[in-house]
Amino acid sequence: MGLITSEIIFDYPAPQPAQIIEEITKISGLPVIEVYPYETNNQTDSEEFDDEEILYEFIQYIAFKDIPKCSIQIYAYIPNAINESVAIEKLETGFDANWPQPCHGASEQDGKQSIYLESYVGTESILFLATIKVLESLGGIRKYQGSFSNALEEYPLTIEKLKKNHKKVKRKILYAYLLSILMLPLILPFIMIKMIFFIFKIPFEISRSMKAVKKHYPDEFKDK
Repeated sequence: MGLITSEIIFDYPAPQPAQIIEEITKISGLPVIEVYPYETNNQTDSEEFDDEEILYEFIQYIAFKDIPKCSIQIYAYIPNAINESVAIEKLETGFDANWPQPCHGASEQDGKQSIYLESYVGTESILFLATIKVLESLGGIRKYQGSFSNALEEYPLTIEKLKKNHKKVKRKILYAYLLSILMLPLILPFIMIKMIFFIFKIPFEISRSMKAVKKHYPDEFKDK
């Protein structure tokens, strides 16, 4: 399933999970709980970083109490923690993890802190939308503005509404799978053509990437 993300920017410090959960419960009318809690002081962004490094201010899964399996993830980095880790790695290995694209969280501005949301296509979306609404009401600004469902206005919720929407989403996923199977004979030739094109394109992409790497790390290739 595809990943759905959003970034809400705050003046430091951003709200903590307990406050976010409390506000979602108030606005939705349904209890929200923490699920699969992390010991945030030991959580790191990647095994590439030292185990003792702390990158997250918090990282937490939350869900409506009545549908605990439909959770979303909310997290925030400690200010400048990503860039400090990247700088240490560059010093030790010479590898710039912020190139060619900045690492996730590395572009946060001084004095700002973002809260990141993650969910998946096909999961119940009301909690994701409600969390965005709550974070904006707490002073956050969405980094990427976009249109959202009218579900944001359907408060307070009821368990019946929530479960009805959950069943509706599951039904849509089932229909999408069935349609994909029926369309497979038509789609398969296009997939094969795309794969062949990709195979022929590989040498050119490797050559282009090597030129970019040599330009970015000239000292590593000056004697080669």
